This record gives sequence, structure tokens and C-alpha cells, in this order.
Amino acid sequence: MNFGMIKKSALTLILLAFCLSGIAFAQDFKDQAPFDNSELGQFMETWPGFIEWAEEHGEEYGDVDTAAEAQACSQELLSYLSGKGWTGNRFFYVSHQVALGLAALETEENNPKLNAEMDQAIQEIMNNPDIPPAQKDQMLAMMKTSQGQMNQIQEMQENIPPQEMALITANRAKLKEIMSME
Repeated sequence: MNFGMIKKSALTLILLAFCLSGIAFAQDFKDQAPFDNSELGQFMETWPGFIEWAEEHGEEYGDVDTAAEAQACSQELLSYLSGKGWTGNRFFYVSHQVALGLAALETEENNPKLNAEMDQAIQEIMNNPDIPPAQKDQMLAMMKTSQGQMNQIQEMQENIPPQEMALITANRAKLKEIMSME
């Protein structure tokens, strides 16, 4: 059994779960105008300090999935963002779009390879006599769900305005660096 492939798939599932949880977020923020190059630059300057500040202050920024939740953030967090030139809604919209765009690019780039690895892992699971049938069923269901979620992320890219996707693509390396994805 190649557990390395399963481990990679588990990490992919975590990223996919984050992005898929953002579907409601994206719909909730649908009234937001697309960000431009200047605003993306401001985001890239703000993000590292925001993460450091949020962690020092015990803020749960990862749980912000709707405009209402953005407004319900602590006044201290909203004041921090305001001091950096942001509203909570706008900052969390841009962070969501960037994360979704990066995930879509990574999925698009790695999808054929990941699908092949997952197909191989599925075959290994199915052919392994040491795995109990109930556990096989559970593992196979997770793998198939993961494959479907990867496809869903690619489809979600269509919800990112083209001008935002172009900026994310052009700034991909820097965005991955500041969002600790490398």
C-alpha cells in the first residue's frame, strides 16, 4: 500500500474542503467588485502581518465564511484591518478569491497527475487483502469524494472574475509565498 499517495490525497482533501466551504462565502460576497492590481498589492502587503497579528491575538480568521461573520469579527480585528485600509468584508473577500484562485491553479496543474495517483491508490486499496471490506469501502468513498472535489474546484474557477484570475496567475509565486503554500 502506498501511503504516500494517500497522505497527499488527505492534504488535498483539506485544501479542497477549505475551498468548497467558500462556495457560500463567494455567493454571500457576490456584490463585491473585482479587485484590481493595486488592491492585490495592498493585500500582499497586509496578509503576512495580519496572520501574525491574528495568531498573537488568538483570532479565528479561518472561520470567516460569510459577510455576516466578517462583520461579527472582534472589534479589535476589524480595527486592525481598518488601520491597514480595509473593511472586514473586503479583506476577507480578497483573501477568499486569492485562496480559491491559487487552489484552482494548483488543481488545474496537478489534476491529471493527482487523478492518476488516486486511481492507482484506489486499485491498491481494492486489491489489498489485508484491508477489511468496511475499511475499504470507507477509504474508497473518501478517494472518490476527493476526485469529485478536485473537479469542483476547477469549476469554481469560473466564478472568479477573469481580471482577478489574471492577477492571481501573474502574482502566483508571491501569493503562494505569503500564504505559506510553498
